[in-house]
Amino acid sequence: MIKINRNSEFSYRANYGKHRRDVRLTGEAFFEISADASKPFIADAGNVKVKVVGTSFNVITKNAESAVEVYVKTGKVMLSDDSGSQSMILDPGFVGTMDSKISGKTINNNPNYMSWNTGLLIYSGQKLDIVFNDLKRDYNMDIIADDPGILEYLWTSSIDNLSHDKIIRLICGSFNLSYTKDGDVYHLAKK
Repeated sequence: MIKINRNSEFSYRANYGKHRRDVRLTGEAFFEISADASKPFIADAGNVKVKVVGTSFNVITKNAESAVEVYVKTGKVMLSDDSGSQSMILDPGFVGTMDSKISGKTINNNPNYMSWNTGLLIYSGQKLDIVFNDLKRDYNMDIIADDPGILEYLWTSSIDNLSHDKIIRLICGSFNLSYTKDGDVYHLAKK
């Protein structure tokens, strides 16, 4: 199973699976790959190859640092650069980052890392600035605080597959805010 995030491109050859399981990704996608040791699954993510036998993982090729980022949900994943000079093995729960110069891995502590795929955002005291950035990424919502102080308010609640209007009403009701909508952009103001 492959779930592709919006504004992403995914391609594979017509004979996929016959001798090889190679794909190409630009953007972000989540993969659940069946085990087949004779034909490893290889995702070409630009300058990095993601090789797996059977696992579930997320790949991001477009981010602020221009590095490829892989999060492993289950199984193990091997990342390697095009030259073969860098490689790393990722276990479940780890995020590996690699570009042409550096590589590294860390444990994922972000409960919202996969929210673009699940629709579930969980917060326990995060600033609305962070919440609005997540809503932009995961729900394609543009929210502007007309008063910058609004961005400092702390949000402690979850958002689980709600409509844009329900999300805005929930935020406004929680902080006694009002909103206007200009096209697809929500403007929040203090009452």
